[in-house]
Amino acid sequence: MTQTIAIRARWVLVPDGPRQRIETDRWVLVEDGRIAAVTAGRPGGADRTIDVPEALVLPGFVNLHNHGISALLFRGIVEDRPTASWAADTVYGLIMPLQGLAMEVLDADELRAVTALGLLGLVKGGATTTMDMFRIAQAVSFDAAEELGLRFYGMPYLFSTEDLGIGEDGRPRYAARGTGESDLARASALFDAHDRRADGRIRAGFGPHGTDSCDADLLAGIRDAAADRGAKVTIHVSQSATEGETLRSRYGRTPTEQLAHVGLLGPDLVAAHCVYASDDDLGLIADAGATVANCPASFARGAVSAIWQRTAARGVRTGIGLDGYSMDTIGELRTAALVSKLASGLSEDATARDLVAAATVDGADALGRDDIGRIAPGCRADIVVVNLGAAHLAPVSDPLKTMVWHAGTSDIEAVIVDGRLVVEKGRHLLVDEDAIVAAGAAAVRKVWAEGQARGYIREGEIVG
Repeated sequence: MTQTIAIRARWVLVPDGPRQRIETDRWVLVEDGRIAAVTAGRPGGADRTIDVPEALVLPGFVNLHNHGISALLFRGIVEDRPTASWAADTVYGLIMPLQGLAMEVLDADELRAVTALGLLGLVKGGATTTMDMFRIAQAVSFDAAEELGLRFYGMPYLFSTEDLGIGEDGRPRYAARGTGESDLARASALFDAHDRRADGRIRAGFGPHGTDSCDADLLAGIRDAAADRGAKVTIHVSQSATEGETLRSRYGRTPTEQLAHVGLLGPDLVAAHCVYASDDDLGLIADAGATVANCPASFARGAVSAIWQRTAARGVRTGIGLDGYSMDTIGELRTAALVSKLASGLSEDATARDLVAAATVDGADALGRDDIGRIAPGCRADIVVVNLGAAHLAPVSDPLKTMVWHAGTSDIEAVIVDGRLVVEKGRHLLVDEDAIVAAGAAAVRKVWAEGQARGYIREGEIVG
């Protein structure tokens, strides 16, 4: 059931050609799931009114890279591990084994509970759209996203080799199992079953894990399957130094060159991370019109700089991804700014305005959408209302700078997705938050117990 919602905006971010500008003292009217008007006068006849004197009204944040179900499995475990081989050890020695373990020890209800917990934090943090990667057997993610009211792009993993781990030499181990052809068939079936659910709010696509875990034939097959369905594709690219070494030893190419070789590098691709991509690689990505999802907080915990400014300055459309690690989009923007400024030594890099655009209009463009990521008549009503009236935020000179540098999830007053009010005053309106937290946490602890027994989780990494 749709509502007519009137939102008072002390500041509202509206389109200004290809970019955005702030207008002051406006009302935003939502009708039938869309933005009906942005006006100076208060509209009449609204079913609901959101009237906050110091409200900053923004397009809903677009999270281009997430792992709603797996990220909770290593929350609080991966931090403070030794720097040496951090990326490879974390991905292949902990994350991948725990993902597989979750499918062994959890039933469908428990998997859904973990997913719901991850996505709950996401939408409360202001993300109205997320592109989420998960194992094919975790298709309950579509159901959890629909229940929570998210705009969701479900991108099931594909592998040529699923038995990933760390060998005795400390490097990733790939045990070939020939899963690629069957994975592609199963992912295609998931697409056909779930794409455009919930009046088009739930979408599906293809999520090959990486250029090192997917062979050339599988990647080429994904290109054909995605083209046939008009589907988006996302893949981890250059997320560790060993990934590049593996590709050079196998094919004599970089990960980006491999994507170009198999035809997967194009405007429908979201390449997650690209931390170890060369300048030439970034040039290929820019020329192809692909998008990089920058996830700075996830890498910073491993003492690795994922520099938003580096890719954006080279003409690559660079959006923001939370990687399932932090569910706080505002905090992620602040981290992106800090990492970029420290890396370049230039305080004018990665401005608040540019980063907000990355998380709104640029993220929408990466998905081929001109009807989200913007507050303009006719666009889908995906909206975040941030209350800038608290003591730690006043007085406000520039609302975008104030939000990025000083605000957080607790300052989010309301979240609207597709014209539906889903979060108000810090509480999700569609689900029982307490039940989700209890069930999701219990399921994660079940995986942890087995992970400790098998040696994936080190002694002392779980307290109590």
